[in-house]
Amino acid sequence: MSAMADASDANTMDPAGGLLKFFIGEDPVQRCLRHPLLREYVTDAAFCRRLRELQKKCEAATTPEAMGELTRLMLHDPRLTQCSMAGAGMNLTVESEDIKKAERTGDVEKMSPIRVDDVVAAQEMCQDSATAKAEGNARFAAGDSAGALAFWARALRLDRENDGPDDMALAAALYGNIAAALLKLGYWSRAEQAASRAVAYCDVVENVNVRRRALYRRALAREKRRDVARAYSDVLEARGLRPNSPFFTQSTRRTTQAQKLDPPPAELKLLNRDARRLLKLTKHADEARKARVKRRAEEARAAHQRTAGVGLASKPASSMPVPGSTLGYLEESDRSRWAEARLAELLENVEVDLGQGACVAITTCLSNESSVSASVTRKRGQRSLYYDIDVKCAWRAEWRGFDLSPAKDGPRPLEGSIRLYNVSHETRYEPGADPTVAYMYQVGYKLPRPDWFDGSAATAAAPPWARTLIDGAHELYAAAAGAVDALVREMTEK
Repeated sequence: MSAMADASDANTMDPAGGLLKFFIGEDPVQRCLRHPLLREYVTDAAFCRRLRELQKKCEAATTPEAMGELTRLMLHDPRLTQCSMAGAGMNLTVESEDIKKAERTGDVEKMSPIRVDDVVAAQEMCQDSATAKAEGNARFAAGDSAGALAFWARALRLDRENDGPDDMALAAALYGNIAAALLKLGYWSRAEQAASRAVAYCDVVENVNVRRRALYRRALAREKRRDVARAYSDVLEARGLRPNSPFFTQSTRRTTQAQKLDPPPAELKLLNRDARRLLKLTKHADEARKARVKRRAEEARAAHQRTAGVGLASKPASSMPVPGSTLGYLEESDRSRWAEARLAELLENVEVDLGQGACVAITTCLSNESSVSASVTRKRGQRSLYYDIDVKCAWRAEWRGFDLSPAKDGPRPLEGSIRLYNVSHETRYEPGADPTVAYMYQVGYKLPRPDWFDGSAATAAAPPWARTLIDGAHELYAAAAGAVDALVREMTEK
């Protein structure tokens, strides 16, 4: 009856039509604990904290705008929506996929893996920390990592509630075990935190075995979180822990030497293997970081080049304007027509020797499919060159010194096209570089049989002579880029 009275009172206080009834009045965490569909959420500390924060906001909200904001807040977390429906007398089923989706989008924190039934069982079965730890160990050995967490958490609570001082050695071992279970369950961040606590306790109790395992588990968690540099550091420290390590005091060294706490051969082999693996990952991560720094620098340089153009030597200003130029604060001279004609001349002289009598050459520049713009500007006495080139040419590849008559079955000439684009005052010829700072190209083919080419290279179906010509056409990229660079040099000197 008291619960019915609480719900009635809450209904009178809820101006949102019952949607906020669940969060007003009684502690919503206790309500969740009594509800069969909601009780599994009470082991999640973040969710319980969010429930109580929402309760304060609901009790303080008086305007329709505030009520609407609270309603929208609940819609982001399917568990809160389920609570709201339960308060209104309706049952809403929330699947695990709904919660995982909210976790992926960042609307909610990742749920605790501890199950409420395991928490209840731990409270009923264990009245001392040693029993709780042993039961947790047994469950972990049986493959029940989530159940083990509940019993180890119970052991920690019982140890803290004890009238005597906290057992540091027990806490170190328990947090190390918790880290292992969280790794099994895929909770990388929480596993790192638990392992770090175990390491911190080992700083006090100087337990070499527990510290070594905690460091290794923290390394695995950090690797999963892509912090490979610190993971590698942890593995090195774990591998270097010996009774004569600087970490231990003289008295501890004597004790550990007596106990022969060197790592077992299998454990040392595992540490050595992971140290080598993490060293490679660290190098790759460092190379990737340097590549990102280089790319950002190149993008910044390209952005500056985009606005500044290519610097030219200053010339005395002429009273007579250059044809196609405009005078005033900013003087601009259009060189597009000359640049297009000159580039065509340079490209039509391009020929690449492929060896053994094979060659590929540009035959003509397809001006109707090309675009060349170039201009020189003068601003405050400073001259700059701006250009943007997208050029397409026809090419022909052949074997010289062979009888190419139709009656003969042998090497035939191949033809196609090459397009050189993304060429401007802010890019350069650099194969494999980022597209934002490098020239780009495309090669097209006119082949007797389409199965000779797979889109990037010659296939096994193509005869050897054709493979040489097909793959050799890519050599035109460097040669055509050289012609463009020659044009730029001429424009710079002109």
